[in-house]
Amino acid sequence: MLKKTLILFLFAFLASCTKYKLSDEDLKCVPYNGNEKLYFKSSYGDVDSFILDKPDRYFSEVYSHKLIDFDNFEIVDFYFTRGKPDSSFYSPLVRLQAADDDIPFLTIYLIAKDAKLEPEYSIGLDEYKKQQTIKLSTAYGSFSDVLIFYPDATSIDYEKQPEYITKVYWSKSKGLLRFDKKDCYWELSDIKIK
Repeated sequence: MLKKTLILFLFAFLASCTKYKLSDEDLKCVPYNGNEKLYFKSSYGDVDSFILDKPDRYFSEVYSHKLIDFDNFEIVDFYFTRGKPDSSFYSPLVRLQAADDDIPFLTIYLIAKDAKLEPEYSIGLDEYKKQQTIKLSTAYGSFSDVLIFYPDATSIDYEKQPEYITKVYWSKSKGLLRFDKKDCYWELSDIKIK
């Protein structure tokens, strides 16, 4: 009897676990393969580079407030190092995450030379796909599929920090194109495949 009860409990537990996956269409929102080296140049002439690593794809288990229910959300992180490949700096640049409301979201984490996006910027992919695009010309080329993201600084007074990023320009076809600070901007100047 105890064995049957345990088996039923285990079956009920496993049946209550839900896996939320990203679709192929969702994955297209991040145009990186993980073998790119992005070069940026500031309006002052400084240079910085981001070396993208292979995407890290995994499921994260999250307790869902039900009695015995755990949900698994698929996450794809695009990590990068700054400067040299052997740099000790290693951080996600972009994350795609499935969600239980069927609206996955994209999060941009950006730490560059004397610049930091804080707090990180998140957008639901439904809004991402509907948002108005603009045209932007950079040293790398002209793009007509550009979104502008403004970080939310209402919770903490980030604007007073000297490295505060005020705007992020994201191309649906190329990814990160430009980011602005109060006193300068950094613009994509080249992309090389590693």
